[in-house]
Amino acid sequence: AATTTTTAPAKSSTTGPINCPLFIFGSQNRVCSCNRTSVTLQCTSLGISSADLPERLAPCCPSLQNVEFAGNELTFIYSTIFANLSSLQYIQLQGNMLAALPSDLFAGLINLADIDVSDNQLVNLSSTLLRSQGNLGSLKLSENRLKAVPIDLLH
Repeated sequence: AATTTTTAPAKSSTTGPINCPLFIFGSQNRVCSCNRTSVTLQCTSLGISSADLPERLAPCCPSLQNVEFAGNELTFIYSTIFANLSSLQYIQLQGNMLAALPSDLFAGLINLADIDVSDNQLVNLSSTLLRSQGNLGSLKLSENRLKAVPIDLLH
């Protein structure tokens, strides 16, 4: 069986530095934002597309514990979006149109306790997706197109 990997397009290097605080705009002209002291980034049901997302949240929001992008229009997510967010505990990505998750999306997130990627269009998952998540208590995968879950993912 062939494995298909979906990668996010590269962001233009001409975009310059990230402006802080970080503002993410949805299609209904609503915004979600965070700053250096934010512990929650709540961006639920705002019509946010993948193009609206930054490559990384940490430069503006290093203290995040909860990230909620549920109910949007995400088709891909950058593998680096959660990089260096060592306090991150909850990631809510349910109700989007994600067809794949980068194999290193959750790398280094040692405090991650809950991931919800239910109600997407995931077809397969990398066996290394949860390589460093010793504290993970819940992984929600329902309502996807998964035919199987790699056995290594569950260890």
